Amino acid sequence: MKPQKPIDDTGSITDFHTYLEQKYSILMSLCYDCTIDKGWWQIVLDMAKKLDDLRQEDASIRIVQIKEKFGLLRVYLDTEEKYDDAYAIVQDAEKLSAKTCEFCGSKENVYTDPTHYVWIKTYCAKCRTIVTGK
Repeated sequence: MKPQKPIDDTGSITDFHTYLEQKYSILMSLCYDCTIDKGWWQIVLDMAKKLDDLRQEDASIRIVQIKEKFGLLRVYLDTEEKYDDAYAIVQDAEKLSAKTCEFCGSKENVYTDPTHYVWIKTYCAKCRTIVTGK
C-alpha cells in the first residue's frame, strides 16, 4: 500500500491527521481520531509543537484524540509525567478555539452558535452565513 501524502503539490495540507502523525510520530502514536475543521489546524499545530517539546523531557506524553465538542476543541492525552504542564498547554488551545472560527480561523466576530442542526459550532459572522444561510 502506498503511503498517504498529506500535503498536495501546492504545499497545502490535504490530510491533517496524517500530517500530524508524520510530523509528530511519537506524540501522535496513540491518536485514533483527529476530526476538526481547517480553522483550528494552526491552534493544534502550535499545541502539538509545545507538547512535543515537553515530550522530549518525558516520553510518556501522547495525544489520544483531537475533536470538536460543544463548539470547542477537545484534546485527550495519555500521560503519566508532566501532567499539569501538558494539560495547561491543552487548556490554552481549548480556550483559544472558543475565540477562533473553526472553519476559516478568523478571530473577528466569533461566537458559538447552537443553531447548526443539533451541533454547537464556533463561527465567525461570514462563515455562519455561508454554512447556515442566516
